[in-house]
Amino acid sequence: MKTLKCNLKLLDRLIRNDKPAETEIYNICKNIIKHVHNSNEHKLTIVGLRRVLNLTKQQDSQIAKAAMLLSSQSFDYFDVYFKLYDETLDYVIEELDTYKYLEAVESNELIDNEGNSIENFQDRLFPYFVYKKFGSQVADS
Repeated sequence: MKTLKCNLKLLDRLIRNDKPAETEIYNICKNIIKHVHNSNEHKLTIVGLRRVLNLTKQQDSQIAKAAMLLSSQSFDYFDVYFKLYDETLDYVIEELDTYKYLEAVESNELIDNEGNSIENFQDRLFPYFVYKKFGSQVADS
């Protein structure tokens, strides 16, 4: 896993060399990294990041892009998991790792642990991001 300093340097280089539209995403990335290193929070959602970074709901897609960027091989900062909620969005019925999520998206079908096909699963899946330093031990809690 890359160090804090290394990730921040990479983001600074991207900010200097990229388009203004991406600069906002890179700045959000920097703020996410700083938040994780200055807190005990290691399991983050888009809504939680919005709150701690003082961003707006309209910026959720940029928050998601930033967190996904930090999950990429270039940064290797987060693992991404998905919570599947019931039809009323009240209860988590299953958690998926990235591989199971990608299989479901590719085949346009999600099969639960009991072998049942789940309809409209894309509308009921919400990502969360786990700081890699803590890995699956945080995802399982």
